[in-house]
Amino acid sequence: EQELVRFHAAADWFIHPALHDPSPLVVIEAMNAGLPMAVSITTGNCPEVVVPEKNGFAFDSTNPEAVRAALQRIVNTPPDQRAVYAAASAVYSIARFDPDRICENFYRGMMALKP
Repeated sequence: EQELVRFHAAADWFIHPALHDPSPLVVIEAMNAGLPMAVSITTGNCPEVVVPEKNGFAFDSTNPEAVRAALQRIVNTPPDQRAVYAAASAVYSIARFDPDRICENFYRGMMALKP
């Protein structure tokens, strides 16, 4: 776990180029670490972790040209924009994946189903 924290702290971006991954925890961990996100649209939880142009962007990893363009975009993103994306990732992570909030929403949903 400490090694993962060091990797996140040293990273400038989080790139998830999976061809298929239903709901990887690693993207949520990276978002929680406050990293700018570049996530393949073939990643199941891409819509929940990428807020386009707010904390990064999504790309099609099945298209070699789209992968090249994504890497070029990462390289060309100015540090100040990268910092904006990083800060947004941390905020969205709390709003979308806070365990207490998730449990509370689940509980409310269950209570709403009771007759």
